[in-house]
Amino acid sequence: HKIEDARAMLAANRWYDAKRILADLMDGLDAVADAETYEWAAYERVRCDVELGTANAEAMMLDYVGRYPASEYANNMNLLLATYYLNMGSLSDAELILQNLKYKGLSAEDRQRYDIFMAHICFSRADYTGAKSYCERIPRQSKYYPHAIYMIGYGDYVAGSYNDAKHLFRLL
Repeated sequence: HKIEDARAMLAANRWYDAKRILADLMDGLDAVADAETYEWAAYERVRCDVELGTANAEAMMLDYVGRYPASEYANNMNLLLATYYLNMGSLSDAELILQNLKYKGLSAEDRQRYDIFMAHICFSRADYTGAKSYCERIPRQSKYYPHAIYMIGYGDYVAGSYNDAKHLFRLL
């Protein structure tokens, strides 16, 4: 019952309510005997804290990754941590985390996030070829596609391929 309630609150982006339910759920679980559910609840609880902007969110993410390195949610937590670092402007920290992710272990949507994040990091270093290689993996139906097209077009413009850049910018 608590798991369903937590999932409903998470789906509704009701982070505070979800966090409270998850804390109650975790209090009733044995961390060893109920490891899978416990790790899920711990992951979602940290995610709630990140969404709520809790001051020690970074420490909580790092603690989760250190505590549950073999968890099926560790990869997702690392992606969340990389997102946090990107939002804080710490591109080198984000890149380090992203380079150590298990790309194939990410969902299709999370692989697109990874690709646009890595493209952004390459783009920020004026590595337009690197950015393009990540951008080209993003499918047309992705919400990241317009951003990817912009980065590719900008790289074409800088390289002097004005017609290619103009064509891409018109797609936007």
